[in-house]
Amino acid sequence: MKYDKNLLNEYEGFTCWKEMLKTCGASLIVNNYITASYLEVIIASVIKHGPYFVVAEQVAIAHSDINLDNIKKTGVSWNILKKPCQIGDINPKAVKYLIILATTNGVEHLGFLKKFSQVFLDEAKRTEFYQIQTKEQLIIFLEKHF
Repeated sequence: MKYDKNLLNEYEGFTCWKEMLKTCGASLIVNNYITASYLEVIIASVIKHGPYFVVAEQVAIAHSDINLDNIKKTGVSWNILKKPCQIGDINPKAVKYLIILATTNGVEHLGFLKKFSQVFLDEAKRTEFYQIQTKEQLIIFLEKHF
């Protein structure tokens, strides 16, 4: 899945995890990948289940069920937070790298998760990922590994 430079973002940080999800997901809305309701579904899921999509230390891949009413086309928003934000009200977890995944089918959804897992299971690539502090560094990483 190729990345879209319009979906790469860098933020100082957030004090409210709901605001973080809405702000980080705004580029997906503006660039016509999703509707705002997709983010509301994710927020409702976190309220109900906790931060289920925190996949590694300080890394979250926010996503929800595939629903073509709120997902217009497949896209991935990559967000770097200079200051980690606690996500969830039940067992909150600190997130510094928020990826928002929106796919129109299960093959793309699982394909992204598989690719991310392959990259992240490689210790050298994982170490390189955790060094990312800027949008420019993120672009270099994505061009090399995605």
